[in-house]
Amino acid sequence: SSAKQRTRLINQLHGLLARVFPELAVHVTDLSANWVLSLLEKYPTPDKLARAKPETLIKIPHLAADMAETLRSAAAQSTGSNCGPIAAELILQKVHAIRQEQAAFAALADLVEQAWQALPEGPARRIRTIPGIGLQTSAALVAKIVSIDRFATPTALIGYFGIFPEEVDVSGTDRQGNPKKGTEIHMSRKGNDLVRRLLYTAAQCAVSWNPPVKALFARQRAEGKEYNLCLGRCMAKLLRQVFAVWTKDCDFDPDFESRPKVIAESAANESVAEEVPPTDPAACEMKTVVGHKKAVKPHRKVVTTTTGKISPAPTAINEPTPVLARAVDRRTASPRRSHRDILTLPGETESSSAEEQLDKG
Repeated sequence: SSAKQRTRLINQLHGLLARVFPELAVHVTDLSANWVLSLLEKYPTPDKLARAKPETLIKIPHLAADMAETLRSAAAQSTGSNCGPIAAELILQKVHAIRQEQAAFAALADLVEQAWQALPEGPARRIRTIPGIGLQTSAALVAKIVSIDRFATPTALIGYFGIFPEEVDVSGTDRQGNPKKGTEIHMSRKGNDLVRRLLYTAAQCAVSWNPPVKALFARQRAEGKEYNLCLGRCMAKLLRQVFAVWTKDCDFDPDFESRPKVIAESAANESVAEEVPPTDPAACEMKTVVGHKKAVKPHRKVVTTTTGKISPAPTAINEPTPVLARAVDRRTASPRRSHRDILTLPGETESSSAEEQLDKG
């Protein structure tokens, strides 16, 4: 992409200046700044910069007089090893290449803005109201998301772009030359790399201008978390905000999270009360009755629910009937009979008793 090519050219310019004018990187933090490129176009080597006049240096746009004098003094005492015409030509080529890449990037940015303005009106435009998310990030998000209905929850959107930690196996050696072993936790490599890079840059801006993201970053840093880990969580926070403003079709509210829940609930209750006037008895009845509207007649008979004001009928409970013990009169009760008496037939009683008497005699 254009950003990667621009970064590659700036790093190559850093490498050249480390051998030609190393003191420049000490006083200048951004070599791609317009005034730095203009300075290198006029004075590509330190010997030429040391012979420059102060009144000529201050004519360069955005170059302060004290900075010009500091750079001229550093150039006079430079320790660079390459100061010949070849080094000057190489530096001029890199400066011109960076200029061309910046012009191409500006042209692409104009095309992106035109494409954004050509989008139809809709809730997708709301993400531009989130502090930290600019034109490029908004265009990339809309181009990749297409429709927010594809994602049921913010977590699904975060997982789509791979903004979550992942345990990976490590290999190779560390800075001390010792072999790496085991696993480490890194951000997942899933998702579109362009959107991830833009979200990283947006998170760096949001920690200063987005109140909820700024508070989250401060809490994470207070807990001792690393800088990149905190930025990763801020990237996920930005995606949650994108999901919220897109689905609700509303602008970003920086005070939403700091607002008490009681106020939010009362506002919601007031909005519901405005929709259904409480003085209308029919409206009050519709609050308690769920079913088909009387104004809309169905094509066939349907079963509807009844009002919630009708109390349910009491459930009958079958209690067990108590068993009363009967009193027994021992005087009228029959005597206890043996098993032989029970098994003996009525006609055989007398004969059996006579046989018993003969046996005894």
